[in-house]
Amino acid sequence: MHICTNKPSLSPIATPAFRSGIGLACLLLALMTPVWAQDAQEPVPVPVPGGGEPTPGDQGVPSEPSPAVGEGLEPGVALEQAISGIGYRLGPGDVLQIDLWSPHPISHQLSVTLEGKLLIPFVGEVDVNHLLLADAKAIIRRELLKNYRNVDISITLIRLRKFQVHVLGQVRTPGAYLATAVERVSTLIARAHGFQGNANQRQVLLQNGDSTRTTADLYAFLRRGMGEQNPFVSDGDRIFVSFANDYVSVLGQVNAPGRLQFLDGDRLSDVILLAGGFTADAYLDTIEVGRYPQGASDPIRFFVVSGGDLVTTRPEDQRILPQPLGRFSPPGPALPSGKDPSYVDFKLQPSDVVFVRRVPEARERRFVEIQGEVTYPGSYPIEEGRTRLSDLVEWSGGLTSEANLAEAKLVRRGDLNLGDPEFERLKKMQVADMKEAEYGYFKMKSRQTAGQMVVNFDQALVKKNAHDNVLLERGDLIIIPSRKDYVGLIGEVANPGNVAYRPGLNASGYIRAAGGFSDKADKGDTRVIKAGTGEWMKTGEAGKLSPGDVVFVPEKQPHEFWRLFRETLTVAAQLAAIYLVLDTAAHR
Repeated sequence: MHICTNKPSLSPIATPAFRSGIGLACLLLALMTPVWAQDAQEPVPVPVPGGGEPTPGDQGVPSEPSPAVGEGLEPGVALEQAISGIGYRLGPGDVLQIDLWSPHPISHQLSVTLEGKLLIPFVGEVDVNHLLLADAKAIIRRELLKNYRNVDISITLIRLRKFQVHVLGQVRTPGAYLATAVERVSTLIARAHGFQGNANQRQVLLQNGDSTRTTADLYAFLRRGMGEQNPFVSDGDRIFVSFANDYVSVLGQVNAPGRLQFLDGDRLSDVILLAGGFTADAYLDTIEVGRYPQGASDPIRFFVVSGGDLVTTRPEDQRILPQPLGRFSPPGPALPSGKDPSYVDFKLQPSDVVFVRRVPEARERRFVEIQGEVTYPGSYPIEEGRTRLSDLVEWSGGLTSEANLAEAKLVRRGDLNLGDPEFERLKKMQVADMKEAEYGYFKMKSRQTAGQMVVNFDQALVKKNAHDNVLLERGDLIIIPSRKDYVGLIGEVANPGNVAYRPGLNASGYIRAAGGFSDKADKGDTRVIKAGTGEWMKTGEAGKLSPGDVVFVPEKQPHEFWRLFRETLTVAAQLAAIYLVLDTAAHR
């Protein structure tokens, strides 16, 4: 849109002859503007092999983006950030708005022509092709001030140009795609539906004319966020993805172990960073490297020693050690001393294998966990053979006032992986098929907590009995539950639930407190389950109950009188028949 006004106050230095030509200039400008606007707004048609209208799936028409390089956006829809005047270069199709602020303002929306010119009314042609936005603004302002006085000038980029970029080589859908100058190589790869399986993602060529203007390492961009390895595209660019030929391997205790595409000049530090750095259990003292000399089937091994040099196990391999190129400290865990590891850096060769070992078991940090009624529950490192139960409770801030030592447990989780083949066999059998000893063993194992150690916490922590103050092992779990001030009643009582603990009361007293037995109660089979041990006892044996004990009243089993009567008659008839046979035989 052009707003032209003939206001002498805006241009006091304009001559009468100049002012008389304003009307003609505005008319010509109005006739020309639709052409410029159409150049800026109409998308460049994308050629489709075979002719016809483009459809999704045709070469050059993007459909779903490849997850390998991110979501492809429609050109011009979204920006990573505001466009910088010192980072954006103008080209044909960009649209600028020029505002002259005064009592009678003038506004122009001008498109850069196909020749890279900006046609400014009353000023003429200004060449802005491939100029940085900030430089172009300075030139346009200087030219405007030759014809205007006492005005404020603002120049704004309001629309981005669109151009074709050919995406070729090892992508799923090669072709030509629309782009803007604020989009990166990865976006165009996404529009081409991503890489083929054998694509060289680390050396994507960005060509312009007859030369390669730069390369993109999209693997480094995706793994390490290196924006400089994912450049912006420009007019006339071609993206070419070649085949991947060379690889190195980074194995062991790194966050992303596996085979990596190799670039000439890759160093040890580069591939460790691309593999995500060391894991928490990496053995930081040495890194092992295996190298296959040309034509050799067996590798030559050498070691990179933290804080030291390159070392080989065979003197004859000394000559193949690579040339040191400084030192590096990769991100990740520190050495046991607290210092960061430092390694000699050097160039790798294709097919090299880098191996990071795991910390030997003897040097692994050993932890135990304590839960429940202590001041600071959580995991704590221990020294096996020296750390005892009382030490751990002291480290965790001591017991709270609600600690229930009678039901505290120590579970040795290292024993949980030790299977019991006999118990597993019995679990698959019907109870009726078990022998008496097998059934007894099955009941005992079913009640047992896997890995639970027999420890008297009261003796260990209160009475300081050294026998119960056991040594801890890696992986132990200590559970100290809250104190219970009730006795539980379950089963056939009038009001099952928890009854407040009353010192000196036995099972019968708690049953009366719960409303007595129900009509279906099997009174003679009532049992008490002791809180500390889980032992089942008859009510007469249990005596006075303790907090946390549970009284269980089972349901009376119904008597199947007629079934028993029939079975009795059947047995009696069989016995009578046997008697008659024997009696007949005896009287012959």
